[in-house]
Amino acid sequence: MDRVIIFCDGSWDGKNRRGGIGAIVINRTRERMNEISAAYHGKHSVRMELAAAVHALGSLKRPSLVDLYTDAVYVIQHSSKHRQNNDLWDRMEELLERHHVAFYYVPSKSGDQMQHHAHVLAQHGSGLRTSRFVVAKRPRLTKSLNVLTKVIQTFMIFVKGGKSTHELADNSTDEGEP
Repeated sequence: MDRVIIFCDGSWDGKNRRGGIGAIVINRTRERMNEISAAYHGKHSVRMELAAAVHALGSLKRPSLVDLYTDAVYVIQHSSKHRQNNDLWDRMEELLERHHVAFYYVPSKSGDQMQHHAHVLAQHGSGLRTSRFVVAKRPRLTKSLNVLTKVIQTFMIFVKGGKSTHELADNSTDEGEP
């Protein structure tokens, strides 16, 4: 299975009634990165946030182990499931059956470079920012990826004894192991 990291965000401009989605999809197994920025029809920011996660997961061609980072708590907790956006929640359920996804919360103003770039891509999709501004504000992805890789490796080696969170989840059902 491929190991994938996704940073996603949605944007809604209530004044102009336009929405956009943005995502950065990093396939660590195949050493590839893809950016997604698109206009998206919807009625509110909740739909944009959910659509960004669904679109990013839907872009994966094979079953994957995914770490998905978002600033939308309701996407992580699936809290809006039976209230609205049933089409997107149904699609999310299909994707969660195909991929093993771990959700992580990243506050929108945390200063995380990759999450900020996903936010800029979403705003670009909704028309709030011009493409020239997106290019000017694009983070140094190679540096960010190297730092992220080192953090993950350090975490796995020193805290988890060399096992990833996905491997630990698989082993947690074994008796005698923590």
